[in-house]
Amino acid sequence: MKNRVDSLQYIRLISGIIIGFILVTSIITAVLIYRNSERHFEYDAKLDMQNKSQFIKTTTEELQRQALATAICLSKMEQVKQAYLQRDSLFAIAKLNRCVSPVIDEIKRNLGFNNYKVHFHKPEAVSFLREWNQTGGDSLKHFRNTVLQVQREQEPLKCIELGRGGFAIRGIAPIFDEKKKLLGSVEVFFEVLDVIDRLLEQYENTNCVVLAQKRAMEKLLFEDEKNKYFKNNLGNYIIIENTLDSIESDKLSLINVEQLDSCTSKEALKSHEEVYYSCMNISDFAGNQMGKIFLFHDTSTKIQETRKEIMVVISMLILAGVFLTIVMILMVRRLSRRFQHINDELRSSMAEKNKIFRIIGHDLKSPFTGLIGLSNTILTNEDLTEEKKNLFISIIRNTVEESLGLLDNLLEWSITQSKEDNFPFGKVNLKDVADDVIGLLKAVSENKDISVENEIDAEYNVTANMNSVHTIFRNLISNAIKFTNSGGRVMLTSKIRGDLMLVSVTDTGIGIDRKRLSSLFRSDVETATEGTAKEKGTGLGLPLVKTLIEKNNGRVEIVSKLNVGTRFTFALPLAD
Repeated sequence: MKNRVDSLQYIRLISGIIIGFILVTSIITAVLIYRNSERHFEYDAKLDMQNKSQFIKTTTEELQRQALATAICLSKMEQVKQAYLQRDSLFAIAKLNRCVSPVIDEIKRNLGFNNYKVHFHKPEAVSFLREWNQTGGDSLKHFRNTVLQVQREQEPLKCIELGRGGFAIRGIAPIFDEKKKLLGSVEVFFEVLDVIDRLLEQYENTNCVVLAQKRAMEKLLFEDEKNKYFKNNLGNYIIIENTLDSIESDKLSLINVEQLDSCTSKEALKSHEEVYYSCMNISDFAGNQMGKIFLFHDTSTKIQETRKEIMVVISMLILAGVFLTIVMILMVRRLSRRFQHINDELRSSMAEKNKIFRIIGHDLKSPFTGLIGLSNTILTNEDLTEEKKNLFISIIRNTVEESLGLLDNLLEWSITQSKEDNFPFGKVNLKDVADDVIGLLKAVSENKDISVENEIDAEYNVTANMNSVHTIFRNLISNAIKFTNSGGRVMLTSKIRGDLMLVSVTDTGIGIDRKRLSSLFRSDVETATEGTAKEKGTGLGLPLVKTLIEKNNGRVEIVSKLNVGTRFTFALPLAD
């Protein structure tokens, strides 16, 4: 009892520590979440901007490949070549337009993107036909280095190039006649801002600003155009395209001019508490840096939503701590009430263990001492009569059979106590199993002149474990023989009740008094008694029978009357 009280106090102490730990941990965790929320949000916002920038970079690279592939296809069209060979310029332009317009319309439908333009050039970078507005004839020499490069090297080219109207994603391919003479070139391109506008449709509160280097723009623009663009200076850069609203234009001033040259797509910057930006460098086909694409993201709305979510999480965490504290208090109270039950189970388990050790150490060991003595007598005593030898051999056989039955019970009992026992179910014919057991016990029953009659209905099967059913019959029949006087009877009968098959093992033995009936199926209570022929027992058989029947989803009951007999009845589920 003292150990139980000490253990209960120990449990209460540990529970108090756990409750305090839960409360303190909940408060500390809530404080840490709140203090680190801004840092985590900043990291997520920067990472989000990096991902957007990388997405735009990857998309523009893919569009360059698509533009070049389309340009190469157009350059190889026979009708395009024939149009270039026409002497009449107007007729050539009309012929060229008729053959490429359907192709371009089909490409636009497949892409789902109308801002897709095709420009045909003649040698020396002279515009031949702008398909989208049906113009041409002007020289491109002073600002279209890509066209000059393709016609000079006579190799296809893809890039992002700065033009007088802004940056464009371009794919340019040379056009040759049958004799490999250069006829001109064809260019497929997308305006960068059109592409970015389309990509940013899926992102809320995100805008784009395209910057070009001032020195690059000075080479392209006429004086009147310079006045238009150069008023939007940002250090060494000029703002040439911008999706920001006029109300939001003040965000441009948040860009650190000194960081412009060092900012790359590998990083995202925080301009102030609510605005983040990232950038992507733009280089021409020769690798010269021409400008940058800036993405702006206003996180003010997201910050408010995130803070609300954080407060909800903190509240839930504190409530969880309170709930766990209440649960722990209830668990301590429940443990206190169940502690006696646990002690009882432990005492029962210890009693079973001690009983098994006693059986192994005494009841199983003792018979072998007699067996060795009788065996030595038979082997060394030459004066033994045949009658004496047969008697000794009969004693040895009976002793071995009893020891084997005891050993079987011990093994079965250990299996039933294991949590990892293998207990497969199947169809079992009880009459067949009973016949098998009766055959095994035939020598014992004949030695006591006891008749064993099996009247179980062979028509029905049950769902059970075959080995356990065999053990059940062996214990019940051997017990019936053991406690029945010479000349008595043991009868096995059955009947069907609903979805159960009831089997009774009835004997005409000495019976069991009422005081012992309640403890017959308990392994922690000493119930072993001698049989009518002084047969020894262990008290393990009937507890084993009850356990096995219950593991087979059945039940067992006993009816007995002193000097009249005993009937054990067990029920098992019928097989389908």
